[in-house]
Amino acid sequence: MQHPASAGPYREPCEPAPDEEVMALAELVARAQRVRRIVAVPIVGGGVALGVLTYVVLRELVFADIDSRAPYLIVLLTALPLVVLAQALAAYVARRAVVRQSPQWIAEITRPGGSPTLLEMFVRSLA
Repeated sequence: MQHPASAGPYREPCEPAPDEEVMALAELVARAQRVRRIVAVPIVGGGVALGVLTYVVLRELVFADIDSRAPYLIVLLTALPLVVLAQALAAYVARRAVVRQSPQWIAEITRPGGSPTLLEMFVRSLA
């Protein structure tokens, strides 16, 4: 027989205590996602801005002479590769930032007597 979920913030007395390693891993993942966003937003934003600038410049210099009437084709040839490269660069730089910060985070998150092995394995999976 299943009991209905508790409406309150407290856990049921028969439930086991939350796993400390899982909670530490969730904290590490949250920090890694935060750093990824902080690093990726300016890089991807810069890639989009560079793509737009490249589109405007090349549209005037190159594509005006051939009377191009398909702006989506011009965007595919000029801006899209820059945006994709910016996304790849942002992912790489974000992984490097997380790996660089992870020893400090693991030291903060790991409880006394706890094992940091699960957290270190997560960081190794990013590299």
